[in-house]
Amino acid sequence: MQDKAKEVRKEMQGDAKKADEAVWRARIRRVAGELAWMGCAWLFGQATMLFETYPLGLSLLCASRRHTLSILIGLIASAFWQTEQPLIYICAYAAAALVRVVTALIFEAPHGRTDSDAALRKKLSDAASAVGYGQAVSETRLKKLRRGLHGGEGKRAVLHDLLSDIFTESVRLRMCTGAVCALIVALYRIIVGGFRYYDLFAAIFAVLVTPAAIMVYSVFLNGRVENGVLRKISRAALLFSLIWASVGIRVSGFSLPLMLSLFFTLYACHTEGMAMGVLAGILCGVAQDPMYVPAFLLAALTFSLIKGLRRESTGV
Repeated sequence: MQDKAKEVRKEMQGDAKKADEAVWRARIRRVAGELAWMGCAWLFGQATMLFETYPLGLSLLCASRRHTLSILIGLIASAFWQTEQPLIYICAYAAAALVRVVTALIFEAPHGRTDSDAALRKKLSDAASAVGYGQAVSETRLKKLRRGLHGGEGKRAVLHDLLSDIFTESVRLRMCTGAVCALIVALYRIIVGGFRYYDLFAAIFAVLVTPAAIMVYSVFLNGRVENGVLRKISRAALLFSLIWASVGIRVSGFSLPLMLSLFFTLYACHTEGMAMGVLAGILCGVAQDPMYVPAFLLAALTFSLIKGLRRESTGV
């Protein structure tokens, strides 16, 4: 009996250790994901477009539903690289995030709605799973999670559930928020620049492009799946914008857009087939330099050929 008890205790300790390792892996993945979104936001924020405007960063901030705080931090960091007067851009980004929170609470809040125990349990279970805990929520645990007093776990679950409902306003409100913030930056530029026609054209361009980009980006960033064609267009727009924003940036002597283009081309080939890989290669090449298109096409075709030969050899 004692030997059996020891074996059971060892198994429980092993399961607990595996659970802890899974939690840490999930945390590392979340941190890496948030850092990746910060980097993408930094690239979008410093990307120069027509008339020396920067509408892509604001569009990404307003279109995002998750990772909004990470995107905001990345955009604030990019403001110090893109202009000699970063304060106006920092204020515009902060104002956009604040307006999104306020509009979501005022126009999109479900007034008077009370969730049942079953609905609340499911919501908090999903939140607990998202932070690395997959066990079910019992009645006692449900009460503790409601108060957010069950150690760090319950607080993280309640916090995740709360944050997931903040940036959920409609796309129209996001487009209006982006357009207003872009207009504020444009007016500041017109006044400081001495009312030049160049700044006026820049204002018109930014005010038109920002809501349009928000509308396109939000299809993929919101996780909409009802229309596969629109989702692919949104993904293509985000990929094109990312490669466009990274042009001219080098990491340890290597061209960042070339590395990103090769990665996304091969990733598209691996996950969605040769046709999507070819399209991704063409899109990445056009975004930085059409001269690179044949190289990306060759990479996609070679990768697909090697993948096909490997499948035949393994019989998969």
